[in-house]
Amino acid sequence: MFTCLLKKSLLLLGIIGFITIIQSANAVRRDELSEIRSELFATLKYHDLKPSPNMSISLDADEWGLMKPPTNQENLDLYKKQQEEEIKMFVIFGYPGAGKGTFSEILQERGYKHLSTGDILREEVRLKTSIGVKYKKEIESSSSLLPEEIIQEVVLKKLVALLQTEEKVVLDGFPKTLEQAQHLDHLFKTHSLHKNVKFVYLDVPLEIASERIIGRRTCSSCGKLYNLITAKPINPDMCDVCQHPLIQRSCDNEQDFQKRIVLFNQTVKKVIDFYETQGILLRINFDISLEHLKKCLSVQHL
Repeated sequence: MFTCLLKKSLLLLGIIGFITIIQSANAVRRDELSEIRSELFATLKYHDLKPSPNMSISLDADEWGLMKPPTNQENLDLYKKQQEEEIKMFVIFGYPGAGKGTFSEILQERGYKHLSTGDILREEVRLKTSIGVKYKKEIESSSSLLPEEIIQEVVLKKLVALLQTEEKVVLDGFPKTLEQAQHLDHLFKTHSLHKNVKFVYLDVPLEIASERIIGRRTCSSCGKLYNLITAKPINPDMCDVCQHPLIQRSCDNEQDFQKRIVLFNQTVKKVIDFYETQGILLRINFDISLEHLKKCLSVQHL
């Protein structure tokens, strides 16, 4: 057993090293890189290995516009083409507590705007808008769906505004139904975004997601996320950044978590299956510590 794991670990290390060499050679043509990437994934599949988060990211790093501009004209033209095909939006899925907020924070460092359905709706409650007052209970519990017209009015309006300013976006919490997925598909067609969107599922065991939810804390002022298990603040009751008190959302408990999982399986899972059937869903194993995750992504310069 140990020998088998060692062989797999060495294989992964060899592949990561090989990819790093490929990425450093700006003269490699895109079609050649695509062929090499396919061969590497075939190798992983043959050895029954799943790409880790850093593997998935490193294989696509050239497409994400992370390469530095080359100096000669031929490679500069290739670089500009890659910039044009940069990922403009990530649509992320996962259980409550899967790490969507953490994943979004990392991408925010790369210039992406985090658009969270939950944050938008909680802001409606805070501002005591007509929607916030009418659906306060549903929004705070996160255990039931709001009417489609409400979601379209609140979420899609903000998303369209961001796309019009050419912001790069991490979309979190939408779509939750097949009908919403159809609206999003129409929006992508309108803005010619189909080639510039990645659908990502953050895969964690249910028990890990539950632990993260119960241990989750949020800054009452700046909104920074913490976790008493995986991402502890220096002071358990205070934000490291702005020194304001940390709070626990009213829905971050075991009972509401189970209700949200029931809703997830009834609705969001169908959307995930919809994208996976099309072969456009990237699954990432997110059952790792925040420190390990950031270390992996730092190695890949993300």
